[in-house]
Amino acid sequence: MPDSSTITFSALGQRAQPPTIARLMVMALENPELLSLAAGFTDTSTLPAEKVRDVVKGLVADKTPAEYLQYGSHQGRPGLRRLLSDHLCSLEPELDHHQVQ
Repeated sequence: MPDSSTITFSALGQRAQPPTIARLMVMALENPELLSLAAGFTDTSTLPAEKVRDVVKGLVADKTPAEYLQYGSHQGRPGLRRLLSDHLCSLEPELDHHQVQ
């Protein structure tokens, strides 16, 4: 009978390597000068905390379901994409809305 403290992995499990994202996260945490966007790391000094606070207050004050707390599709929420496209096109008039969306 095998020792219950020993784990035997399949051939695939034995060849598996740690995920790249784990290595990137460690690098970002060990080097505060590194700006890494991996795993949601951001440069917190550049985040618009007051604006986000105001928006969140407005969202939670609304009595509709808290859909904003759910993940969207991998392409992003269509309404947010439209707003971002409008904003970017207002900053750069030569941009085409269809290219930005």
